[in-house]
Formats: sequence, C-alpha cells, structure tokens
Amino acid sequence: MQDGEKVEFTPPQSFTPPEGSDDGEFDIVCSFRTKGSKICMTKLGDVKMPGYEDGDEPQTKPDYSGYAQGMQSQMQQGGY
Repeated sequence: MQDGEKVEFTPPQSFTPPEGSDDGEFDIVCSFRTKGSKICMTKLGDVKMPGYEDGDEPQTKPDYSGYAQGMQSQMQQGGY
C-alpha cells in the first residue's frame, strides 16, 4: 500500500454494525498490534479478524474506565 491509499476491507461474516449506523458511518473500538513496520487489526469491535482467532493477540485491553468516569464527573459538575 502506498501513502494516500484508502484502507478498505470486507468485515468478518459474524460482524454486525452498531445500531443506528444506517447512514453508513460509525465509531467502534478495534484492537491492533504491530508487526515490523505494519499495523495488524486483530479485532473489529469484539469480533476477531480472520487469521487472529487462535489467541494470536495480547490478552490485555486498554482500560478507559478512569477516563470515562472523569468525563462523567465533569459533565455532572457542569464542565461540559
């Protein structure tokens, strides 16, 4: 792939887009890992990508709970 090329792929058959994504656009958390100079997507949401089904990914996931709690606290205090 060269700079400026789009990254497009067919998702795994078991993947279902989130509710309300009828307009064709949505945000979702994915899991990645590096392999040399490449970046490999191992999960699309909670669905494992083909070739990464057999525990071929790290067992730890980022924990965003502190970040989310901080945002919620600020919102309750009128910070947003």
